[in-house]
Amino acid sequence: MKNFVLLFLLVAYTATPGFTQTKNTGSVRGKVTDSTGNQSLKDATVSVLDAGDSSVVVFGLSKEDGTFFIENVPFGNNILLVTYQGFGELEKLFTLSAEKPEFNAGSIRLASLPADLGNVTVKTSPIVVKGDTTEFNASSFKTKPNSTAEDLLKKLPGVEVEKDGSIKAQGQTVTRVMVDGKRFFGDDPTLATRNIPTDMIDKIQVVDGQSDQSAFSGFDDGNRQMTINITTKKDRRKGLFGKAALGVGNDDLAFKNETRYAANTNISYFNGDRRISVVAQANNNNGQNFSSQDILGTGGGRGGGNFGGGGGNFGGGFNTGPTGFTTTRMGGLNYSDIWSPKTNMSASYFYNNQNRINRQDRLRETLVTGDSSRFTTTNSFSDNKNSNNRFNFEIEHRFDTMNSITIRPTFNQQQTDNISNSTSFTTKGKLSPVNDVTRTTRTETKGYNFNNTILYRHRFAKRGRSMSLNLTQGLNTNEGNTKTLSYNNSYTNGSIRRDTTNQISINDRESKSYGASLSYVEPISTKGKLELNYRYNYSQSNSDRNAMMFNVNTNKYDINNIQLSNTFEIINTVNQASLNYQRQINQLFNYTVGLGVQHSEVSNDNKTKKTYLKQAFNNFTPTFSLVYRKDRSMNIRFNYTGSTQQPDVTL
Repeated sequence: MKNFVLLFLLVAYTATPGFTQTKNTGSVRGKVTDSTGNQSLKDATVSVLDAGDSSVVVFGLSKEDGTFFIENVPFGNNILLVTYQGFGELEKLFTLSAEKPEFNAGSIRLASLPADLGNVTVKTSPIVVKGDTTEFNASSFKTKPNSTAEDLLKKLPGVEVEKDGSIKAQGQTVTRVMVDGKRFFGDDPTLATRNIPTDMIDKIQVVDGQSDQSAFSGFDDGNRQMTINITTKKDRRKGLFGKAALGVGNDDLAFKNETRYAANTNISYFNGDRRISVVAQANNNNGQNFSSQDILGTGGGRGGGNFGGGGGNFGGGFNTGPTGFTTTRMGGLNYSDIWSPKTNMSASYFYNNQNRINRQDRLRETLVTGDSSRFTTTNSFSDNKNSNNRFNFEIEHRFDTMNSITIRPTFNQQQTDNISNSTSFTTKGKLSPVNDVTRTTRTETKGYNFNNTILYRHRFAKRGRSMSLNLTQGLNTNEGNTKTLSYNNSYTNGSIRRDTTNQISINDRESKSYGASLSYVEPISTKGKLELNYRYNYSQSNSDRNAMMFNVNTNKYDINNIQLSNTFEIINTVNQASLNYQRQINQLFNYTVGLGVQHSEVSNDNKTKKTYLKQAFNNFTPTFSLVYRKDRSMNIRFNYTGSTQQPDVTL
């Protein structure tokens, strides 16, 4: 009873709010006004800097009435920096502690700058907000020598970088990282963030922007694309520069006396608008500074690890994804240029080759009530090889101020060779055998993806009136074969039952598609727009799976496994017309309401079972959205969309 009372008191003591873990952060509040007219300044940038090195700790914006409230400010000496375009900046030194967790800066009055500044010293604000763009001054955030853009991103408030290199900004996934407004190796964010050195970065821009089509037409389709743009320093935009790193080591315990190495290099040549960058990497310690793209569905995900970041650390930690050791060979070339005042282009080629080897040994004991324990010994080995070629190209040509065209083809080719072998042996007690299983599987696949978009845009003389035509084309092939050989022996009362599986499965899949989308936007008033859209899409998918069992009489794979074999073809045709109306009620609210009519035809041809089915569908696709956007820190979106998804074939 005494022990119970002591345990109860301990739990009560721990759960009491007064005894919870002490917070080590506080808050800052105040109000920003104009010193002349005493007017409130909305969206003034309020930054909290570390008093030791002046690096940005946290930041916020003033509200419409000029007030601000910033939380998660660490205890200790800090600097409050308030900036606003066209006004002089203001700094205040303050200290937070457990006894004084909040600092009230009171009324902060900023003086407007005169037209003639004379000889003044201009300081760059660490954070500037311009509409949908938040701009961070790279020099305000301290990073280690030889660091990369990824290390800088980890320092930025509101930006999160995962171990695999994926990025979130303001809670949304970043889908694209650009360099000086241009694509860098297509849409692979990690190739930019893990190869561009910090010392050449001037600013980091986080853009919560509209889609290309919405930005052109002014009709917000609700598709937001979180993008990071890395702007380089002007003095680094001409010349040849780069870096190389090499590391070799040995760990008797972890690597079993195998030598581990890591090497990478990135070299760039900038001459104004002409940019040429070369990246290369080779290691056998799971390092990877690019994103793997698995177009064949073989499960080849990211290799994990970061080579070249973290102040020169080789590998940046071991792989937390797929187990085993991965040997990587990678190389790529990125080229961008402005061919004329009307023509921009960018292109990249990227190759990677990875080989992941994994060995596992496992011993498991299963306790059985009233009987002897079961002991299972399992040994497994896998060798997965994956090679990939990627090519991206983009050219944009402006015929005049009213007409432009963008052509964007991409090509991705992949080849894999995966071998796995496992043996398992189970005994009753230590000596009596129960069963043993040996299984070997080898899968070889190859295929490619080709996609192309051609976007033509025309702007009429009337403000807000526009038209765009988007043509798409896609081709995909996937060829593979899997060979499985397994032996399963069961032991019962001195007898042995043997089961053997020896089969090969050949899978071929091919698909093609092409489509067109025509959009016309007409302004109805200063606040309203009407969009008329027509979309056509055609797709054809063919799948041929043939499973053959081994025939011991002919010594060939000639016994067809009907249950696992199938030849199938699907053709989809879609025509859709829609009419949408959008209105900007005020600076805070806008809504969109629309209705579409879709006619679909689907034909299914099962050539194995010799069945054919063709169907037609008519569907209504309503659309409604309501957007409340007070500032960058607060926005609410409500979307309702009706849509249909057509069937496809999978292997």
